[in-house]
Amino acid sequence: MFNAEEWSALSTLILADNDSFRSVVRSNCRRIGFGAVEDATTGTEAINMLMVKFYSVLIVQREMKNGGVKFIDLLRQNASRIAGGDRLPVVVIANAGATPEMIFEAADAGANYLIQLPVSAKGLMKGLHIAITQPGVFASRAQAVRQIVA
Repeated sequence: MFNAEEWSALSTLILADNDSFRSVVRSNCRRIGFGAVEDATTGTEAINMLMVKFYSVLIVQREMKNGGVKFIDLLRQNASRIAGGDRLPVVVIANAGATPEMIFEAADAGANYLIQLPVSAKGLMKGLHIAITQPGVFASRAQAVRQIVA
């Protein structure tokens, strides 16, 4: 697990159209010790913010009005315009509950992890640590599950 200095070096952008979601996730990020925590309420606002500043982590509400997974697709399409050059933020999608189809959808879109809500600071920390240190593991696990249920 990261130490306090490593967590504080990370910047986070929370994308959610739900005030309660943003508030809870922001609070948990601050408990973990993230250096900067900002939020956006629309995909357009998030893309504009990402064009100006690189964020280490992007936490996306799946059940947004225009769809959190659709935003991840939009992010990938605009990768060349995102601050940070050739790298994208680690993308974590959050949802209350997770069906295999939701997992496949998030993995196919390029999410690095799916966190089930409600989430505690400890649960968020664990999920983010996996997403950051093993960014491809979520897609690999999703593929393994897909083969089992197929």
